Amino acid sequence: ARAFERITGYQDADAQAAECQRVLDRRASLKKPLLLLRVAVILGLIVGFILFSRTDRFQYHLARLAHRMGADSVAAAFLSNEYGDTDALLEEIYYDEGVEHMENGRYKKALNVLMKCTAPHSDLQSRLDECNYALGDEAFNEGHNKIAKDYFKACSEGYRDCTRRIEECNYNQALDSLAEENLQEALDHFISANNYADTAQLRYEPELKYLSEARDGDVVYFGS
Repeated sequence: ARAFERITGYQDADAQAAECQRVLDRRASLKKPLLLLRVAVILGLIVGFILFSRTDRFQYHLARLAHRMGADSVAAAFLSNEYGDTDALLEEIYYDEGVEHMENGRYKKALNVLMKCTAPHSDLQSRLDECNYALGDEAFNEGHNKIAKDYFKACSEGYRDCTRRIEECNYNQALDSLAEENLQEALDHFISANNYADTAQLRYEPELKYLSEARDGDVVYFGS
């Protein structure tokens, strides 16, 4: 428009300048409504995103994304609602998270997560056994015989040498009770030890002492 005005009178320069000015005026009249429209669209998108982010569907897809990124604990937190195959995905998340903990030697966390699985995985029981055995062995090495025994008992029947390990825990508990002069408890543990190591010989002295201190109505142990 300014360029046409500089050559006013030349051919149709005046008409072209007027046309340019009309276009500018029309654009100026639309600028404010367009700005308001843009603001409204942006606000609408924000509100829509906030509302959608609270839906089960959004939580579900966030969980799938977190699971693919390896953040299974985050994924499980998103799956607080029911949507799609939530139960199946949650099973997959728990199982994979448990396996990851196992591979990194975090057997306590692995056991806690794997015990949440309800679907029949082909090797779930063997993994639970492995976790319980590892935790039992750790507790045993730290001198926590009762805790170790509970872990060994949680293993499947016949798993590795759990039967012998349970007897060994009972044997150690019997020795501890004997040192504390708790004869009844010591004898109970010796019996549960099932003749482990020199149990038969160690039972002899507390049995005699217990018999010598027995009163009417007491239950006593003697012999095999």
